[in-house]
Amino acid sequence: MPREERVNAKHTIVEKFRHLLKSTSHPEEKVTLIKAMGNTGLPDFVFDLQQIAEDQTQPEVTRAKAIYSLRKLTPLAAKKVKNFIMRVVL
Repeated sequence: MPREERVNAKHTIVEKFRHLLKSTSHPEEKVTLIKAMGNTGLPDFVFDLQQIAEDQTQPEVTRAKAIYSLRKLTPLAAKKVKNFIMRVVL
């Protein structure tokens, strides 16, 4: 697949996940989407997962899953994720 097609496909995937996350009101669906975002390994989701993890209005399980999902993104965005985790933990 040519590079431009890969970039477009990645952008489509990222935007679809973001849309689904915003449009769901079911906590179980939200947690499943958060897990899937981490499983993609795309560093594009680091900011999204950090926002969820810091959002005090989210249920604790949702916030915890966002932090846990960041672990799969650490190799690709190590400095961002590590700084965030240190801020949250300490």
